[in-house]
Amino acid sequence: MRIMAGLDVPTSGRVMVDGRDVVGVPVRDRNVAMVYQQFINYPSLKVRDNIASPLKLRGEKNVDQRVRELAEKLHIEMFLDRLPAELSGGQQQRVALARALAKGAPLMLLDEPLVNLDYKLREELRDELTALFAAGNSTVVYATTEPGEALLLGGYTAVLDEGELLQYGPTAEVFHKPASLRVARAFSDPPMNLLAADATHEGVRLEGGPLLALGLASKSTPS
Repeated sequence: MRIMAGLDVPTSGRVMVDGRDVVGVPVRDRNVAMVYQQFINYPSLKVRDNIASPLKLRGEKNVDQRVRELAEKLHIEMFLDRLPAELSGGQQQRVALARALAKGAPLMLLDEPLVNLDYKLREELRDELTALFAAGNSTVVYATTEPGEALLLGGYTAVLDEGELLQYGPTAEVFHKPASLRVARAFSDPPMNLLAADATHEGVRLEGGPLLALGLASKSTPS
């Protein structure tokens, strides 16, 4: 994400945006919005001014109306005249998300934006984000270590492990047809149990154990 945003430079390779290599293009010259794990807002600005900041930079009209619309979508319209420090963690993260959405960037990077929130709030925001992403025109890259979160958000999933891309494709396909045991483990919550076995023409024989006939295995083995 830091490489995509232009905060870090790759040791090799290219970063292509609409057919153009943007490696070396300064962050300020890239139209990218980013939301971090730890909510970041302008502490001296009221909520409405935080959300309005990218709109004002672009010189847009009807700023107040757009701010109100975004605040209502994220259920923070009642906090527009408060400072960020007067809000809870979940409310502050909603402000950060609203400001990112206000930017209207073609690329939005979300680095585990819900990880520091309590479980109930994460569930609520996850549902809202899914609807917001579907209604927008941005490409959203969402980093998460929660397999359930990836499944709920849908879209396409890239499974990364120790800097290696293991599989990429539609989320449901990656989940149901993992390309390797490492991918299957990434989506396994709780962790899967592994049993040593040999494949035979009759079925699967567990190491030092019974033979599982193919017909019985399909009925008794969870998918």
